[in-house]
Amino acid sequence: MCMRGFTLIEVVVAMAVVLMITAGVFAAVQASPSAVLVQSEKADMQQRVRVGVDAIMRDAINATAVRPCRWGGLSEDPPGTFRSDAVTFATAATTTTYWHRVDASSDTYQLTQWSGGTSDDVPVIDHVVGLQFTYYGEDAAPLVDADLVGLRTVAITLRVEAAAAALRGPASSLFARPGTADAARRWAPDVEVHFRVAPRNLSLER
Repeated sequence: MCMRGFTLIEVVVAMAVVLMITAGVFAAVQASPSAVLVQSEKADMQQRVRVGVDAIMRDAINATAVRPCRWGGLSEDPPGTFRSDAVTFATAATTTTYWHRVDASSDTYQLTQWSGGTSDDVPVIDHVVGLQFTYYGEDAAPLVDADLVGLRTVAITLRVEAAAAALRGPASSLFARPGTADAARRWAPDVEVHFRVAPRNLSLER
């Protein structure tokens, strides 16, 4: 049997193949922590959305009165106020207000709740970058009067962002507030949901 050594070309080719494989392994290992962080943050964002939706729907569906503002308590809005980022749901026994609390100086963006009486304002979920309430009457046209005469349904838009700026990319349709992530694999885009509630007890006040 004839044995021969490796030629210089074969050695160079073999080394190139080994280097390519090694580079691929290192790239995969380097990307792995980012993928884990992104997936974990996406799961957390979905959970925050679920908590916010459940809280609003629970109070909206049983309401006998709806006001497009903070209604009642020491922080009540002036009479006649119409806000798209706040709503109050009332029953004979309870009053619950939800609104978008924004304080850029402290990086506070929350869905906040007040449960009537002497209760404190309580954050429901953090990193809320979009909250909008739209009110519809029988003819499906949006209502713009503070008394909401003829109200039938309330449409809600809720949008949350990744808590860490390092998981948010540049300002775009994906991010209401830009972050510092410079690679798409490190992005956890905002999560936005739209839902509509028909308060089933509104007729009790008519």
